[in-house]
Parts: sequence; C-alpha cells; structure tokens
Amino acid sequence: MARFILTKHGLRGYRFKFRTFTASILGALLIQSMASAAKPTTSAYEGELISGLRQLILGQHVAAQQHLSALTQRYPQSRLGHLVHADVLAAQAGLSNQIDDYATAKDLVIIARLREQLKNRWDYVHNQGPNRQGQVPTRLLYAGRPGHQLIYVDVPASRLYLFEYLNDRPVAVQDYYVSIGHQGAGKEQEGDRRTPIGIYHTTGYIPGQSLHERYGYGALPINYPNSLDKSRARSGHGIWLHGTEPNWVNRSPLATDGCVSLSNLDFETLYMQLEKHTQTRVIIDDKPAWLPFEELVSLRERPLGILLDWTAAWKRGDKNALIEFYASSASPSISEKLIDRFSAINSQPEFYSYPGETDHLLAVFRIQATTGPVKILEQHWKRQSSNWKIVLETQVDLL
Repeated sequence: MARFILTKHGLRGYRFKFRTFTASILGALLIQSMASAAKPTTSAYEGELISGLRQLILGQHVAAQQHLSALTQRYPQSRLGHLVHADVLAAQAGLSNQIDDYATAKDLVIIARLREQLKNRWDYVHNQGPNRQGQVPTRLLYAGRPGHQLIYVDVPASRLYLFEYLNDRPVAVQDYYVSIGHQGAGKEQEGDRRTPIGIYHTTGYIPGQSLHERYGYGALPINYPNSLDKSRARSGHGIWLHGTEPNWVNRSPLATDGCVSLSNLDFETLYMQLEKHTQTRVIIDDKPAWLPFEELVSLRERPLGILLDWTAAWKRGDKNALIEFYASSASPSISEKLIDRFSAINSQPEFYSYPGETDHLLAVFRIQATTGPVKILEQHWKRQSSNWKIVLETQVDLL
C-alpha cells in the first residue's frame, strides 16, 4: 500500500494499490509531474492514452476502463492501449499478481518494449515537454528564412519535432513519438541497425503503396551518408523517415533497422505539414540541449560574424582572403571556382551546431549562377585553437 498527498490537485490521503505493472512504473513519475500545468502539443492518440493512464494511477478504475475501452475501439491496432486496458480490468478484478507473472518468455519481450514506450511517452508529456516550453535546441543556431521548416529528432526523448521559423526564431509546430534503430544511435556501417547522428535533408517522398507494408503510409528518404559521413568512411544506405506496418500504432523506442519510424497517423500529418518533401533539413541529435531563445542568440554571435566575414570576402572575389578561412587539410578550390561562375550568395546562411561532433558547425549557403539554377554550398567549420576553419566543403544541387 502506498500513500501520497497531492495538495496541488486537492487530493489528500488518497490511497493507491499499485498491483499492475503500468501503475507501478508510473506511480513515482506521477508525483513528480502533476505539478506541471503546461502541456506540450501531442497527437490525439497519445493525449487519450496518457489521460487513461492518469485515471488508472489515481485509482479511478471505472473511468479509466471506460476511457481505455473507447480508445482501443478507436485505435484497434494499439497494443499498448489494449495492455493498459487489461491492466485496468486486472485491477478491477482484484488480481494481486502482475501481468508479467502470467506471460510467456516471448510475451515478456513484447511487454518490456511496450513498457519502455509507455515510460518514454509519460516522461515526455509530463516532464520533458513542459520543461522545454519557450526553449529551443542549441543545434538550431540560425536558419532564418521566414517560414523555413526543419525536422529535429531528439533521440533520448524518442521525439521528432517540426520547427518553423517565424519572426526570426524557431517555433515547434508539432511533435511526435518516434522509434529508432534496434541498436540505438550512431550509425557507422551497413547493417549495424543504428540510426545515424548528424544533419541531413529529405530527398523526396515515396508513397506507401509503392513500398513493403512495414513502411506504412510512406517514406521520406534522407541523404545518409552525407559528405561528412563519407569522409569518416561511414557506410550504409536507405535511411528514411517512415510510417508503421499494419496492426501497430507505434513501435517500441528501439525497433527499426536504422530508420526513424512514426505512427501512420503522425507520418501522414507530418507529410501534409511539410511545404516541400525535398531538402527539408533533418537533424538527428543524440545529446540534445535546450536553451531559451535569447541565450541561443548570444551563443551564435561569434560564428555568425565569421561566416559573414567569409561571405564578404567571397562577394569581393578576394581569393587570398578566402584561403585564410580554410584548414590546412581543406582546399578552397570549390569556392574559388564558384566566384567565377556565380553572381550572388545569400548574406545570412543557415548554420547549425553539428550533433555527434565537438566544436563543429554546418553552414549552408544558397548561390545563384550567372546563368543557370540555384546551387547549395555546404561548409563544415571546426574550431581549431581559438579560430574557426573550414574543414570540408561540398556543392549540392537544389532538388
């Protein structure tokens, strides 16, 4: 028997019996999180699931049973919903044993994965999400074209965010629960079943009817391996953002061969929200840090100044000045050639702190040819002693 006092919500001396695994996992988290009034934006399915869990933990078994019964009717593929619903029925029946005691070894593996998904969702909705209100990831130093969209995957939180730049600042438009590779993050080679860490872009859209059913609604491939990955001899291919196979709403947090998987409902919503399905920036981050936007502005001042100095030298056609920005291991040959062939460059590029690297920035310029299409110039900058130097530079076609 456990006794808790929740004065903020007017509940005193309420007694809960934590007999089933759902309640035992989340009981302690509830006490920490009920004080958070702010709620992040979540899918309708997740909101309903969390609401049913909250009723269960508070001992409101009849309300929880009705709520979860309705949820499983609306989302019959929700194995997690069915499991929590069974938990309620077990509590109502007065069973003293946990579901684990009745499960086979194979079922225990499934339950453990569902349990991990449940913990991640609960922790995000009640702790991480509210704590990030008014904050932005430190990776998003500047991507300031009005309306510019990007996707940010917070690996530890099992969360994908869609950001849009409004009034010169990144705003989280929506967020979704996601699954990544069976072996976690940090892809190095073909077949390691890990999700890559880095900065990528989408290369198109593949509708679900053209794919195996495990990809669900469809897929947004990304450009793994990118130029930095290739310079590090990383191998593999076919890393996508995609939906989920039939008979599932979501997979467990670690459940793909390296892709990022959303529920079909969430993937469809994301697909509809994206203004374009090619070259939308995708940042996959295994060590996320969030700051108030005002602190991010001060963090980006020095690197922005250096990028503007490089841009000014390029616009002047000053090849001698350009050379000074490059590390001894890099060559400014691409920039030198572009000076002769391109007439304009955007004055304020996108630039990001690169995940998985130390003191490493990615700058992205758009350059206009005298005659011909717009191209993209990507530069990797590394801090060497007290100076920032370009260590890798590539030209990319605008898709």
